Amino acid sequence: MASLYISFGVLFSETSVSVITVYHRPWRSRKIRDIVPIMATRPIDIGDVGRTVAANVTRYRKRRGYSMRALAEELTTNGRTMSASAISQIENTARRVDVDDLFAIAVALDVTPDLLLMPEAHSGDDRVPSVFGETAAARIWAYLRLDPPPGDPLNEWWVDPQQTPTALMAKLFASLGDDPETQSKAQAGLAGFIGELVEVNTRIREDQAKNRHGGGGDGDD
Repeated sequence: MASLYISFGVLFSETSVSVITVYHRPWRSRKIRDIVPIMATRPIDIGDVGRTVAANVTRYRKRRGYSMRALAEELTTNGRTMSASAISQIENTARRVDVDDLFAIAVALDVTPDLLLMPEAHSGDDRVPSVFGETAAARIWAYLRLDPPPGDPLNEWWVDPQQTPTALMAKLFASLGDDPETQSKAQAGLAGFIGELVEVNTRIREDQAKNRHGGGGDGDD
């Protein structure tokens, strides 16, 4: 009796990996579609973060005034080739967004990657889906904006532009409102405070200069 040979192979697609079994019958020639049973393609499982990214791509694309084709062209110009069909699949959660896609799309839309990861919310108390479960929007944004951990090289050179003295001063005066008298008092108080700091700094520098030149004492006893 003729032998039955069995071999195994793997089919790869963008969405799944399917194992196939091919039966070779030496005594009979049959079409491949008749002898290759293929497992059904598994649907892509997009979680809460993936759905947030998809919704944000749509939202920021429209805010930018881009069609899907225009966004695809911008991505291609920037070196990340992607078709309008791929953009459509992303926005309809039919395609995953890898980290390279995420960064490239953020650049093309002139936003930061963390904005694409942030669920849309109109207040910090809004409940939004996340990997933590449904939680306050403020918690998600605070997490996305965390400072680097201690010891990270980023801490050696990075300064948040929103935390520079100039930025903090601008926030302070903006919080005072438009009342001229209030603004004037604040500016006068700030000028006095800065004057005191300058005096203290000057004295410290003078003392340091004396110590470097051995002039720390007032004279011999």
